[in-house]
Amino acid sequence: MSVMIDQTGDLCCVRFEGEVTLDCAAELQKLLLEAVSSRKALAVNLERAVRLDVSATQLLFAAQREAARAGRVISVSGTIPAEVEKTLRESGVDLFAPADATTGDRCE
Repeated sequence: MSVMIDQTGDLCCVRFEGEVTLDCAAELQKLLLEAVSSRKALAVNLERAVRLDVSATQLLFAAQREAARAGRVISVSGTIPAEVEKTLRESGVDLFAPADATTGDRCE
């Protein structure tokens, strides 16, 4: 598993790779808090994620809630793999707005 954060210009992008599980929850929580605190446009790229467990889903939900409290949204960039999308849907999570390429909130 790998979670990376990239803050370039006015965008803060969190990228997921591999399995995102309880084993990396502390790292994920730290990076999502950093992203929400950045005051930049927020985007999550899940294209290379293989699986999210309940801890990752809960942390994404918490990050979205904190962003909403600040009047911001977290957009999703790229295509969400079917297995990850299924996990999010089955857990009742519909978190992210689609990235708007015109505003530059895409992260690759």
